[in-house]
Amino acid sequence: MLLCGYVHGQEFFPSNFIHLVTDETGQGNKPVILNEVYLKKKGFNRINDTLYVHPLSHEKLVLHAIYTGNESLIQVSYFLNHSLDQFRLSLQNQDLQLQKVNENHYQSVADQYNIHFLLKTGQTVGGKKMNAIVFNFKFKNGTRINSSSQYNFPVSGLYPFQHTKWFFTIEYQKSAKYGDETDLYIRLSKEKTPNTIEFLNDLEFSATYLDKNGKPQTLSGTYNNGQTIAFQTRYPTKSKTIKYKDGKTVRTEEVLPAPLPVYNSAGLNKLKNTAAYFHVFFNQSYQVAQYQNCLLLTGKLYDGNPGINSRPNNDH
Repeated sequence: MLLCGYVHGQEFFPSNFIHLVTDETGQGNKPVILNEVYLKKKGFNRINDTLYVHPLSHEKLVLHAIYTGNESLIQVSYFLNHSLDQFRLSLQNQDLQLQKVNENHYQSVADQYNIHFLLKTGQTVGGKKMNAIVFNFKFKNGTRINSSSQYNFPVSGLYPFQHTKWFFTIEYQKSAKYGDETDLYIRLSKEKTPNTIEFLNDLEFSATYLDKNGKPQTLSGTYNNGQTIAFQTRYPTKSKTIKYKDGKTVRTEEVLPAPLPVYNSAGLNKLKNTAAYFHVFFNQSYQVAQYQNCLLLTGKLYDGNPGINSRPNNDH
């Protein structure tokens, strides 16, 4: 879903599946149900506790839960119209630590629980051929999966950023309460601005902005959407060819060096609309709040602390 104008694509990626269910609002013989709070933000309509359908794409989410004396199996089937190639590639991300069984089966096996992703093509759903991603989560009864909640699958307050695109604006101001802090704000909305950010999947983002000369520039990186959303950018690189005495050459990529300035509100004033300026904002952690059609990300910059990993080139 593209929030600046609907363009359908794959809505869920590997790390999103754990948020599709909840045991916080389930009752009786249905202790685990699909997570309405999360799915509504993705435009899915509730048919019942175990079935949601997207009105535009007609994609479906189906939940099956099997409870035995010792174990529980939570199975979510995501039926989609698109190729599974992108999802298959996502499963190979090293951060997920999934083991490849074959091209259509990836797993993570632990003592108390195990996770399986199964990819299926050409499934008949309502007389229509669709592809399917099947997420199996099997765990021993009594296992505490979520250490920060009394529920194993709490109702997720996370915003599903994956596959969304926004216009954004940036603001900052010296903290009125603490002299060594600067309050940071990134506003994501549908109101057109020169700057855009796209969350490509569940881990990667790309942002385009106008530099101080009015020319569009792009930065990219990764994000972690948990209790807060944390950004980390990739930095500009330069190709370098090394030639050895025997005539052989090796081409390498090196990160462009840049000074590490001390960031605060005064420093940001000097950096405004440079590459370094945007790298500062996209190497921070933010709280997320939703206001109708916009999202407000709020964070803090501490004097002398450039952020998670700020080392940008300051030449734009």
